[in-house]
Amino acid sequence: MCAKPSKTVGFVTFGCKLNHAETQIMREAFEARGFVFGAALAQKLGKGLILIRKPGKLPGETIGFDYGLEYGRDRLELHRHDLPAGAKVLLVDDVLATGGTAEAAVGLIEAAGASVTRAIFVIELEALGGGARLTVPWQSLVRY
Repeated sequence: MCAKPSKTVGFVTFGCKLNHAETQIMREAFEARGFVFGAALAQKLGKGLILIRKPGKLPGETIGFDYGLEYGRDRLELHRHDLPAGAKVLLVDDVLATGGTAEAAVGLIEAAGASVTRAIFVIELEALGGGARLTVPWQSLVRY
């Protein structure tokens, strides 16, 4: 999926409007298209960016969170020492579909001792109902 430049700029502007200095101190983006949007937003806001990856993709010591899929299991990981205790995080990804990966990312961040203040997505696939699985405030730029 390639976003048109106007949509990417719109997403960064959208993310900046959601930035509340007292709550979002770091950005988390996950595998792998979320990296593009998370990096642009983090750079624009002058905030840190932490990557959430599939198993075995990050060097060094990681912590992980296992979660169920419709037909199996998967795992998300981040560097063990990337998040200070009590950090407040804005979760960034390209698509909210079933919500399973986003729900697992929230679980991983919480397991690391941080909290997610909001999740933002470029696209929401409304028919799949992923937002119902999220326990944090969330928004999307485009709905299909």
